[in-house]
Amino acid sequence: MRTCAGCRRRKPQHELLRFVAPGLALQVDPLRGCGGRGVYTCPRPECVSRASQRGGFSRGFRSSLRVDDRALLDDVRGVLSGSIAALRAQLDADGREDTETLRGLLAWRAAFDQR
Repeated sequence: MRTCAGCRRRKPQHELLRFVAPGLALQVDPLRGCGGRGVYTCPRPECVSRASQRGGFSRGFRSSLRVDDRALLDDVRGVLSGSIAALRAQLDADGREDTETLRGLLAWRAAFDQR
């Protein structure tokens, strides 16, 4: 279980969007491929914005981070789209059509596209 840095709800890790801050540059890690400390939010724009505005990311990384909400939300949308494209290409190469991971990424992107 992990706690959302925005709304503070506890949820299973696989239901939350992971952020990392290598070199104190905040970035989204939807496929959890980056090592190191991670901070989690619900996959909703409101939770990501709340985490940046109320210091959830700074608290989670134990460091002062300045985060531009609009740029971060745009980055999340772009990274999710890129991750979806890469995963689809891998699935095509493997001869598979769908996975739970792909469905999850598509749902997360839809949540961010509604905003």
